[in-house]
Amino acid sequence: MEFAKRLVWYLFGVGFGVVFVMFIFGDRDITFNYFPNARVKGDLLKKVINYDKSTINTLEDLGLDTLDVNNLLKDGDVDFSKSNTDLDSCKTYYIENDRLNVVFENCESLVNLLEISITDNN
Repeated sequence: MEFAKRLVWYLFGVGFGVVFVMFIFGDRDITFNYFPNARVKGDLLKKVINYDKSTINTLEDLGLDTLDVNNLLKDGDVDFSKSNTDLDSCKTYYIENDRLNVVFENCESLVNLLEISITDNN
């Protein structure tokens, strides 16, 4: 077979394969979290975050809202030295960025926001 014919058959096969995979798997949100920091944040983002009255009041006092907390989950870093991952039921994670420090309690079906504070940059 000539090179051109082989190229056409190859491209036909690749195109058919791509269409087949898109048909089977659809429009799924698939992520590959290889590092522990990304795994923790990905798990927290999948769950519902529970804000009790005291944390909502703290957010309001600091001039923040739930969008700031979600941005922290996307942009922040997990500090495993300050987190408690040895618990059996609900592990606590300390996540920080250049603006906020937050402690989350990661349970099976939901996430509780335990503490929030503004970063002290001296």
